[in-house]
Amino acid sequence: MLGALVSIIGFFTLQETNTPVLVERKAARKRQETGDARWHTKFTTQNSLRQEVIQGIFRPCIFLVTQPVVLVVCIFQGLMFGCQYLFLSSFSRLFGEEYGQSPGISGLHYFSMILAFVLSGIVGGKWVDWQYNRLKERNNGVGEPEHKLPLLISTGILMPAGLLLYGWTAQYHLHWILPDLGMFILSWGTRFTLFLCPLYLADAVSVYTASASSAGIMFRGAFAFTFPLFAPSMYDHLGYGWGNSILAMITFVVGITAPLLLIRYGASLRERSSAAREGTRLMS
Repeated sequence: MLGALVSIIGFFTLQETNTPVLVERKAARKRQETGDARWHTKFTTQNSLRQEVIQGIFRPCIFLVTQPVVLVVCIFQGLMFGCQYLFLSSFSRLFGEEYGQSPGISGLHYFSMILAFVLSGIVGGKWVDWQYNRLKERNNGVGEPEHKLPLLISTGILMPAGLLLYGWTAQYHLHWILPDLGMFILSWGTRFTLFLCPLYLADAVSVYTASASSAGIMFRGAFAFTFPLFAPSMYDHLGYGWGNSILAMITFVVGITAPLLLIRYGASLRERSSAAREGTRLMS
């Protein structure tokens, strides 16, 4: 509900920043002012509205099959998001059954996640800007999409740490503030994943950002739906401690390996991506 409300408000209040749209609007004004139909841009297509809609629906799926850089990023953020949701599925059960709190009180623990999302968004945004400018300066003033990725490595540390703290303090019924602290740390790492992956894809495929982001949302949704399905069985058999230890191992391996691979081989993946090459050509 809140997301829908923010989206509606943003639709009517935020200014357009997409270069192709702005250039097309300028060309349309020129056609109207001069009466010359030859005014057009390199972004202009002859597609009908129906063709544009069909293309917009199917392009994210096509990207997952044909664009390696999009697939790698989508798998990474899908796995991390799935682990977050699997973990969240135990929240009400833990504080309701194990700590004996009422639904109203146990719901207050979600504020630890909200606080982490807000603070990490503020701090992370400033840090990424500083880091990007520093790496750009070292690269003779040329910025690369991979310059935004070093902070993503921290997710491979923050998420496992949060999972372990939450799991083992819950296992031994320690003070409720400790599982909350674990959730805070985990959510901080998840938030980095949620804004750094779309930022990287936006730079990597430029004009096809919407399609690449949609592919990422599809993966996040699929993992967020699937992972909680086996959460009750996992926690029943392994407990909170060992159950979260497995998740911590997954997030550590993926959270460290994937960003390092993208930093090292991201440029090569973009060179093999037809969408990235086409986007670079159109934006040049």
